[in-house]
Amino acid sequence: MHTCARPAKKMTKMPAANTIKRPANKWINICCVVAALLAVFLYPVKHSIWYDESISVLCSKGITYDTKDHFPAAQPLSSSAIEACNNPAQVFHTTVMDNANSLLYNEGLHFFTLVCGNSLSSYILWSRLCAAAALIAFFCLAVMLMGDSIFVAAAVILYCTDMVFWSMANEVRAYSLGMLFVTLAAISLFKYTYKRTTPFNLFLFGLWSVCAMLSHFFTVYITGILAFALLYRHRASLLTGRNLAAMLLPVGLFVVYFICAIDGFMPKQVHTMILLSKTQERYSILQGMSLFAKHTAVNFKAIFPFLSVSPAVAFLSLGFIVVLFFYGLRLLVHDKNKKEQYLVLFALGISSSILLMLLSIKNQVYTPFYLRYFSFSIPFCCLFAALALKILWDHRGNKLVKIALAVILIIPPAGYWAMQLGKPAGNSYNHMAIAEKIISGHITKAEVPDWTDAFLIQSFLPGGYNIDYLQKPGIPVFKLYSVSDSVTIPITVKLAE
Repeated sequence: MHTCARPAKKMTKMPAANTIKRPANKWINICCVVAALLAVFLYPVKHSIWYDESISVLCSKGITYDTKDHFPAAQPLSSSAIEACNNPAQVFHTTVMDNANSLLYNEGLHFFTLVCGNSLSSYILWSRLCAAAALIAFFCLAVMLMGDSIFVAAAVILYCTDMVFWSMANEVRAYSLGMLFVTLAAISLFKYTYKRTTPFNLFLFGLWSVCAMLSHFFTVYITGILAFALLYRHRASLLTGRNLAAMLLPVGLFVVYFICAIDGFMPKQVHTMILLSKTQERYSILQGMSLFAKHTAVNFKAIFPFLSVSPAVAFLSLGFIVVLFFYGLRLLVHDKNKKEQYLVLFALGISSSILLMLLSIKNQVYTPFYLRYFSFSIPFCCLFAALALKILWDHRGNKLVKIALAVILIIPPAGYWAMQLGKPAGNSYNHMAIAEKIISGHITKAEVPDWTDAFLIQSFLPGGYNIDYLQKPGIPVFKLYSVSDSVTIPITVKLAE
């Protein structure tokens, strides 16, 4: 009697333990992503912008680098004349003039500020909303790959504390929107491959990929890898009428845009820093390879090259990631689907480093290694790191080693992120502060060094505010005139810098 009673007692406990564990992980993961979203929205808004952000602001208002040529230099320029540029058709035109890049971001920012106003907080909020949506999409993809595992929370921590993700969430630039769409494209591809091979999922994959390209052209290093994975895995079943229609419709949208914006793809419009900037020092292939190793390791969360300038640290950190990759492959030898996912994530994560290294070598410059250019691979680097930890944890091995690896990949990135919070940016413009002075002082006339200064100031004034601008070339100040008084304010940084 007693021998029968003991197993029965144990069997009633086991299901209870399992039912407690999985929901606990699920709620930990949800709490983690909610905390990350709160961090994105509650972090204080900065007080200035830099050159690239000014381009996004002006493009969203229908203003580009040659707009000033349409206004006489010797005559006053009214705010109403500048506001006449602020319409969707003109935003499209300015986007074309700016390499035809970031159409969806520029148009979205245009309509968003029409509704929410032209304060710097509104401009930043648009990027934060894009970043929040990207974070939610990232969470969904992590759950798809790792279920209710606690490593979903680890992935969210890695993503939210990544300096590229964080910086782009707080800048008036298109990168967060591009990160959203490449993540959605990956979700659709994985759904098509591992859940339902329906034309609708194929259509969504194509749609999100096109949206990514229309957010930023550098997303091509992600959409290209995803498209290759699709063709390689499903090459025998893609060529059906419904599948072709599902793929060609989104592609057709991009072709239409390409035709309408063809002028922006011409060499005369290509004026990005990557192609035109030349460094003063002699270019070194070894230095380029060192930068490749540094950024690849950091993106995959071995951030030690951020803490040391030694090339040896960069190459050793990259070696650590490579060893982790191959060891994970070895553990997945009998799990075909998980092995495919693991390979695709690694390819997506390293694709930015390879493309940017090739651009660096081709143009003999180091500028392609700017952190923001890696943006679109960051979600997949974070997912790869979390999935690699999960794979190691699920297999037999020394628990202390597993804990050490988890600590190495999670704690230093979070610590470095916390150390960087609140650090001042580099060169920044005070045009939004001038706009605040104009509003509070009821300014009716302003003297500016260049019409571009007037355009940027106007971009931060409420719609319908009336003011006349006078161009005074060479003056190092803004002069603001009210009905009864005037004030002179120095320029912190010229727009050309």
